[in-house]
Amino acid sequence: AFHEMLAKASYAPEAKTVQQVAVWELCEQFLDWVKIHRAESTFTDYRIWLTRWVKLQGKRLAREIRPLDLEQWKASLVKANKKPCTINHAIIAVQTAWNWAVKNELLPSNPLTRVEKLFSEGRQRVMTLEEFRSMLRHSDALFREVLLVFRLTGVRPGEFRKLTWDHVCWEHHCWVIGKHKTRRTAKEKKPRIIPMPPIVENLLRRRLRQFGETPFVFLNEEGHQ
Repeated sequence: AFHEMLAKASYAPEAKTVQQVAVWELCEQFLDWVKIHRAESTFTDYRIWLTRWVKLQGKRLAREIRPLDLEQWKASLVKANKKPCTINHAIIAVQTAWNWAVKNELLPSNPLTRVEKLFSEGRQRVMTLEEFRSMLRHSDALFREVLLVFRLTGVRPGEFRKLTWDHVCWEHHCWVIGKHKTRRTAKEKKPRIIPMPPIVENLLRRRLRQFGETPFVFLNEEGHQ
């Protein structure tokens, strides 16, 4: 009860310990921080959702935002037939921005942490071998290579797209990716190691002989990333 009283006092208009920061200002500063400290995909995702959040609440003071505001946005996304996983991305973006604001003393606390995310089942099963073979049969030669690499290495789509020849370690039959999704800070220097099975290694050697050292290992039919 004591902490609730403090929170209410902190949100009072006359409170001098809280900066008069608007929602749009908070989100803008947070995105500037994300762009420096997080992956490009994370920044893009947060920017999409926070841009929509600012359209709704941007002119208000950040300290005036209540859990009900986020709950109502969540309800509107449900009515728009957005998937639970997609809606959770929106909630996480806002909650993370408010957590960052508390950490940087722009807000005294984050009341939005009480907003619950929707239940999301996620991936239900792994593709069967027959399904994979069917995809190979109905794909052209270029996309068959893509399917084989994903199947045999477990590489993430972003890692696949950005893979360069510098990442390929022929001696140890693997890919060494220094900057990856789970690397949060500069102190986490451990790279991500992706084993390169013989089939994938032969595929890469053939591409190297055919196209030379292109900017990226895998290019589309037009020679672009």
